[in-house]
Formats: sequence, structure tokens, C-alpha cells
Amino acid sequence: MNADLSPEEKLLFDEAKKERNEIISKYKAGHEEGTVIDSWEDPDFEVYHATDRYGFIHKDDLNSQSNALEAKVKETESKRVSKWLKMTRNWDHFYPGEKVMKRVYKGVPEAMRGHVWCQLLDLPRLKAEQSGIYMEMKKRAYDWSPDIRQIDLDVHRTYRNHIMFRKRYDVKQQALFNVLSAYSMYNTEVGYCQGMSQIAALLLMYMNEEDAFWALSALLSQKRHSMHGFFIPGFPKLLRFQAHHDKILEKLLPRVKQHLDAKELHVSFYTIKWFMQCFLDRVPFSLCLRLWDIFVLEGERLLVAMSYNIFKLHQKQILGMDCEDLMSFFQQRLEKDSTFEDDKIIESLVRCMSDLRNAKMDLPDPPVDASEHPSRPFGLFVPTSVERMIGRRTLETETELICGRRTSLRHEQRMSISIPPDGGPEGVESFDPLSMIKGSKRVSAYPSHAGRTRYPKNALDPVTFAIHEKQANGFVKSSNARQSNNSGKALKGGKLDRKLSDEEKTHVGGGQQFILSNAVDSAAPQQYGATVRL
Repeated sequence: MNADLSPEEKLLFDEAKKERNEIISKYKAGHEEGTVIDSWEDPDFEVYHATDRYGFIHKDDLNSQSNALEAKVKETESKRVSKWLKMTRNWDHFYPGEKVMKRVYKGVPEAMRGHVWCQLLDLPRLKAEQSGIYMEMKKRAYDWSPDIRQIDLDVHRTYRNHIMFRKRYDVKQQALFNVLSAYSMYNTEVGYCQGMSQIAALLLMYMNEEDAFWALSALLSQKRHSMHGFFIPGFPKLLRFQAHHDKILEKLLPRVKQHLDAKELHVSFYTIKWFMQCFLDRVPFSLCLRLWDIFVLEGERLLVAMSYNIFKLHQKQILGMDCEDLMSFFQQRLEKDSTFEDDKIIESLVRCMSDLRNAKMDLPDPPVDASEHPSRPFGLFVPTSVERMIGRRTLETETELICGRRTSLRHEQRMSISIPPDGGPEGVESFDPLSMIKGSKRVSAYPSHAGRTRYPKNALDPVTFAIHEKQANGFVKSSNARQSNNSGKALKGGKLDRKLSDEEKTHVGGGQQFILSNAVDSAAPQQYGATVRL
């Protein structure tokens, strides 16, 4: 161990290493091997009554209408399976081509979805070119990933109402932990970000562990999806898509845009899961799968078109809603009932794509630089600081307790990187991030300070929910929080409530924004008030 560590640092490092080994050992042992599982982590008995065709567990029996609709969908899909089988056997002949596109828009049969997604993402080629890499990354993650603790927390709360992820440390939870851990070492610019767990879990519903890893990698790195920019620090692609969404509403649905502005509902309150997770938990799951079929095929233009489609279909309802109703509609009611049948929504989506293409608004303007795309080779070992390996092990501030959970450890000390106390794995090429700092605005924009993530002054971080000028009724009105009379007050339930301590002022106030939460839980939004849900 590095002799430069203080006794306190050595103690904390040993504690973190012990905790990480305990976490990993539980996932290796699995659910059936006598692993000690706390009662709050795993229910002793099943109180649910029904499981739908996608594997989600419901407390109440599915109504007759739902059962009839499922039966109709199954009958339609069974007729299409043989066509898909014939097409996938001769994939290179049909793809790319109009026939594949038409059939994807009609919906990929549930039995074929995993195989078709693998083909569309070109996974057979990726796996052949990168043979053995996944196992290497998984092994390296067990030894060195600084995100193990946060990944474990998020695996525990990802799709626990789904039969595959219901049991703690069971097969699919093991696979989810492995995929996310391995990817945190494979793509060191992203590491692990909250929001990735649900995407990986969706992939695991239809793929095996290694296929899900390479599918996640393809979604983040391939040009037509390029989700990398959604998850890197600063979230530049999210900001770009949100700005473009505002432009679309302003030009094509001006009354709706004026209504949202009047209710002070900022785009960041409802589009984060739309763009970062392709509508997971924001529309009914059956519709979400149809959207993912198209997203895997078409890429990011689906995100733009479906966002516009939601407003186009529901504009009359939206114009009659106040701020609270709008928040409830976008975050809860739309997921339970989209009002229209899935086929009608997809038909409307196709028309919206055509309208946006004619208006030359089907995609936002390209990024001004290459910051949204990977700049480091994948799979390099990036030495991690002692601070990141230890993690944040102090008590939460009162502000964080108000917001409901701990600060994310995802990007702590990201730029304060040094050789680990144990030196790193042998025979692995190391990357020196300090060599990038000269002349790089991206690196200098994210300095590390006292174990907290810092963001550029004018950046909106969707995981830390930034409240901008005139964004929501009852929130900060001043364009400069430090000069405002409200700069020393905390936000509670969407209203200014009390004086902050000096430490909290440093964390909450600053520049052009108030930070309401440093890590709103995207996996369990129902736990938080309407003002802080993603």
C-alpha cells in the first residue's frame, strides 16, 4: 500500500475494500447459496396475484380488458414469428432494407425481440472482434471499479416488480451487477451513471449477460444512437436535445409552448427519462418496447419525434392542466394509460417524423465539438484515486436528507486521479488523464473538491436537479442566486423554507442555478415529491 496514505486514509481504504469484497461475494454466491439477505431486501412471501406477459408482477388481478388485449397481441405476433424467422436466417439479404423497417415499425414479436436487437446492433461482429474482453473487464471490475457500491445500491432497486429481478442476488441481478461493473471499466469516461441500470436490465430481459454488455456498449458508442453524450459529466447531449425540443414546440405547437411557459414548467422536469432512457417508466411498457424496437433501428431521431408526438396527441389535455397536473401527467398517468392504442401512437409517430423531416427539425444541430463522443480507447485501465476507491463516507447534509437519498458517488474525484495504493493490474496499459489537461476545456471544467462533484457554472446536470430562472412557480426568481434575498434559504416541497448552513450554501447556491438534489433516484421516482422527480 502507498506509504503516503495517512492512518485515517488507510483505515478508510481497508474498510472500502472489505465492503466491496463483501458485495462481490454475495453476487458470486447468488440467491440459492445461503447468502445472508436482510428482510427488507427480499420479501419472505409473495403477496402479488398476477404476472403480465412481460414479467411484471401486479398486486391485483389483470382486468378482462387487459387479458383480451394481450390475447389479441399474442395472436398477431404468432402469425408474424415465421416471417421474422425466415428473415433473420438470411439477415444480410434483408438488412438494411425496407422490409425490415416496415416490420420493425409493426412491432417485433416478443419471442424474436432479443435476437432482432442483437442483429440490428451488429453484436455477432462485435463479439467476434472483442472475444474475451467482457470476461477481462468483469474480472478487472471486481478488483478495481470504484462504482461497485453505487451499482449494488441501484441493482437492488431496479425493476424489483419484475419476475427476473425480484429475488435479491438471483441470476438476473447477478447478470445486471456484472454488466454494469464490467462496463464501468470498459468505458472509463462514463464509468457508471444512474439511469444505465434500467437500460441494462431491459437488455437482460431479452439477452444473455455478454450480449447485454455489448448491446449497452453499442448503444453508447454507435453513431446512430450515441448515448455516450447523455451520460458523461455535464450531460451535453441531454442539454442539446432539450433545447431542440423547446424549438420544436415553439415553432410547431406555439400554444402549448406558451402554456408550459406560463405554468413555468421547464423542459428538464419531464424529458430526462425520455431522452436518457428512451421513455422507460414514462409510457406503458408495451408501447415502450415498440419505441425501443424503432430506437434500436433508427437511433436518436426516435427520441425527438416521440417527444413531439406526445404533445401532438395530448395537446388539448395539456392546455387544460396546471403545473401540478402536468407533472403528474408526464411522470405517472401517461405511464399507466397512454389513452390511445399502441398502433395508433406508432402511426402518429410516423406522421410526426415526416412533419419534422419536412421542417428540417428531425434532429438537433450537431454538437459544436467532439465532446459528446468517446475520446479514450475502450478497455484502458485508468488508475483511480484513493478518494474514489474509498467513496464518500461522511454523514449526509440536511439538504441531502430533504431530497431523500445520498449524493451519487458516480463522478467523485473524477479528475483527481492517481495510481491506486496496490499499483493496478499487471500487464495492463495505463492511461494518464493528466496528459489531456493541457488545452482541454472539458477536463478543466470538472475539478474535484472535497469529494463533491462540481459542474460548470451554466451547466444543467439532470442528476443534480438544477432550478433555473423562471423554471417553476415558487422557485428562485433571481438570475444570480448569490445576490438574491433567497440565496440563504433551502427548498422544501417546491417552496423556499429555511436558512441554510454555510456548508449547504456552498453546496446548494451558486452561479445561475440552485441545486435541489444531488442524486434524485431515477429508479424509484415515486418516492419523491413532484418537484424533484426525473
